[in-house]
Amino acid sequence: MSSPSTKLTATAQDEPNAGAQPAKNDDGQKRVPVVHTDQLSAVARQRHQLDKLMAKANVPVSLPEVHRKQIRPPPDIVKNTPGSSAGASSSDFHVYRTYRRHETARLKQLDEEVKEEQTRQQYEQKRLATQQELEAQTAKKRAKRQRRKKSTNTNTVATK
Repeated sequence: MSSPSTKLTATAQDEPNAGAQPAKNDDGQKRVPVVHTDQLSAVARQRHQLDKLMAKANVPVSLPEVHRKQIRPPPDIVKNTPGSSAGASSSDFHVYRTYRRHETARLKQLDEEVKEEQTRQQYEQKRLATQQELEAQTAKKRAKRQRRKKSTNTNTVATK
């Protein structure tokens, strides 16, 4: 893991129960004693955190899903269609601005999704092209090795 010169060791003052065997639960799992981590040194604190993690090594870790903000689609029928035109009162402008902001955000998200898809497709094309090129080089070198091997085999048979 690490060389003996860089191995970190804790002294008896770093850990209150240094040298003591860790207690076991009824299930036979290693139980980590409750320790106030603010009273430990940095090394002992790290060791304590690792012990807590390793005590539950068989428990699967759940990573949170990345949630993208979903913008709802525009309504099919808009009953109130205010605009910045004559006859619209000043209170309707804020409603118009909100509609416009939501629609702009929705269009921006759609554009970003299209851009991500194009980027992903370009990456896949580049990856496939590189893979085919490497396979072609490997096949060429393999053929060269086999020709060389065949020619050395025929030369050794002919000289014997």
